[in-house]
Amino acid sequence: MDEVMIELTLVNGTTSGIRIAERLPSAIKTVIFPKTLLKDACGLSEAKQLGVYLLIGNADESGRREAYVGQGLICDRLRDHNNKNKFTFWEQTLFFVAHKSEALDEVCTRYMESKLIRLANPKLCRLANGQKPLRKLSKAQQNAMEELITDARLFFGVFGCDLFESGLTIASKANVTGSEKSVLPEFFLSWRGFNAAGVIDPRTGKFVVRSGSQVTTPTAKGLSPACGTARSQLMANGILSKHKHTFTQDWAFDSVSAAASVVCGSKQNGWIRWKTKEGETLAKWQKRQLPHEDKGNSGSEFH
Repeated sequence: MDEVMIELTLVNGTTSGIRIAERLPSAIKTVIFPKTLLKDACGLSEAKQLGVYLLIGNADESGRREAYVGQGLICDRLRDHNNKNKFTFWEQTLFFVAHKSEALDEVCTRYMESKLIRLANPKLCRLANGQKPLRKLSKAQQNAMEELITDARLFFGVFGCDLFESGLTIASKANVTGSEKSVLPEFFLSWRGFNAAGVIDPRTGKFVVRSGSQVTTPTAKGLSPACGTARSQLMANGILSKHKHTFTQDWAFDSVSAAASVVCGSKQNGWIRWKTKEGETLAKWQKRQLPHEDKGNSGSEFH
């Protein structure tokens, strides 16, 4: 993947306040902020434009969020949602607008709204929207909007709101390139007769448990509440088969230990549980990937 340069403005001087991101030569700006700063955000020139927005709730134990996708004059629509207080889950707001206010009209924003609703991954979010028919655009308009949606989804991921990712999954084994295979091996975990396999997603650094991996039953008392809830959510969403106790699709975890704990049904250190086919632990494998220390120069500047 080509390197992408993003310019980030911290309006309040903090990483948790109002943030404006733009990637040149992209035609859009993306703004994200907590609902508590709605008044300040509505004072931005960007909020006076026509655009598409998301109202986002906090993630549950499985990483799933409630969300709503809308379009219109940003400040007016957000003020209306706030006054009606319908979306009680609403904690974060993300919207994107064009660099030039005239670049987006209502036909285009309605198309983008409908497309994002269709792209939302039900494994990652519960949308408060119903499906909306796609607006008809000219071929040139449609291509331009698809390009903007691609850029917008990049920003969603940057801000940790990747509700529109094709999934916390990565390519099947058949689609992994030879170079990736040589650098990122498959790791295995065997526990009480159950077997699982996983890989590191080279794009995100997440640990992806492979489809068909087994999980142990029942769970142990030492399993953390977060991992216990994650197992329950995965079963409720059909990602874990309730009868065969296997993953029905690739699924990514933020940490290797969380993946191991969910698989084993007990608290585990994933860095020593996950091993290559040669029996090397993930911790030792990663140690070998790091550049060797230059002992001749190590620490010399501090002597």
